[in-house]
Amino acid sequence: MGFYSSWQPLVDEDAHTALSFGFLRHAPAGLGFNPWLSRVLERDVTAEALRPENFWPTYPSIVAGSTSTEPELVFDAHDGERLTVVIEAKPGYGQQQLDQIAREVVDVAHSLKARRIACIMVAADLGPPMSVVDWERHVRRQLVDHGLPQVQCELRYASWASLGAAIEQCGQAASDWKSYADDVVEQLRLNVLMGYDGAPAVDGLEGGLTMKNAVELFHRMLEAGRQLYLALHGQKRYADLMLGPYWPNHRVLRDGLVEAPAAGGDAFATTVLLSLYRKPAWQKGENVFVSIDLSGADGPGLVVGVGLLVQETNPSPVNRWAWADDADGDLGDEHLDGADKAVFPYSAEYDPGAKWIFDARPWLERQGDADIAWVLDRLAAGVAVWDARLEQANAEGVDRGGVTPAD
Repeated sequence: MGFYSSWQPLVDEDAHTALSFGFLRHAPAGLGFNPWLSRVLERDVTAEALRPENFWPTYPSIVAGSTSTEPELVFDAHDGERLTVVIEAKPGYGQQQLDQIAREVVDVAHSLKARRIACIMVAADLGPPMSVVDWERHVRRQLVDHGLPQVQCELRYASWASLGAAIEQCGQAASDWKSYADDVVEQLRLNVLMGYDGAPAVDGLEGGLTMKNAVELFHRMLEAGRQLYLALHGQKRYADLMLGPYWPNHRVLRDGLVEAPAAGGDAFATTVLLSLYRKPAWQKGENVFVSIDLSGADGPGLVVGVGLLVQETNPSPVNRWAWADDADGDLGDEHLDGADKAVFPYSAEYDPGAKWIFDARPWLERQGDADIAWVLDRLAAGVAVWDARLEQANAEGVDRGGVTPAD
């Protein structure tokens, strides 16, 4: 076997395709490619081994304004009937384009005289960033408009992480493919394409610690943090907590976003990521939070706790968290001060405007499942703090009037 993924830097969708589908082309289809197809299309689907001509085929376009179409992959599969599968891959997030997907389906159907087409959109997003149903309706209308009403079409979305998982499982099932599979998965992981798996890898940056690689590593940290929040919000345990975003929509705040150069170097530094959560019935300012401390003295850390924004004014909540000082004694709030110190051993205060209790753990590589479980445990304990205050107020007949913060 002469191909190893470490020779192929992931600079564009072609490299991503060669890395992932290149492995699936060679590996036993029953252990890698077909299980992945079946999961994505939600039924038993088989395909013969991919051939070089299946990669990046070019077809003349019948869509106005286009001369040709080149999907990443087009191949035949079977689910009881012949099925033409089109794969359009993008390397990053939110990059799929509806017009391109429609054009590829129309041109493939026209050129190959295909009657049934499944178009799989592959990208970095862990879940579909679009309304697949709406896109599918649009593509079907385009088929009709281009004289192809007999063509049946379905759209599906799959992440690079799903391909990585299929490749990893193939390597586990076939020992002679494990080294190759591990290499592919490692490249996906180094490029933060395997979903949340803890802190980003610091190796795999060609040339060592250069200025460019330092920026790349910082971006990997931000992306791994984003993946943490996405993974958290998709957990059933998170949904069971009945939390919502502190603001109308989920936000991941960063400090250091000043614009005035005279503000000083510290004001420009990004040191934390912060996401706040609340229940509608909680009083304004009451929250639980998940933060990543990027500049901890012992390395980056995960921080989860309970917050109280006493006033909704400047500086922003993320600065009131990043710039908070260790509390000297109690915080002056009976529920924060009365929380279990074994769960939330630390406290901090920004004067004026914010009080925090929290727990922390190192942010390490390859700890994705453990991180999520730990975060959810602390969030559940934090929810209990403000729920207890709400129950107390209800028992005393106090109208607290939950308010959606506008800050």
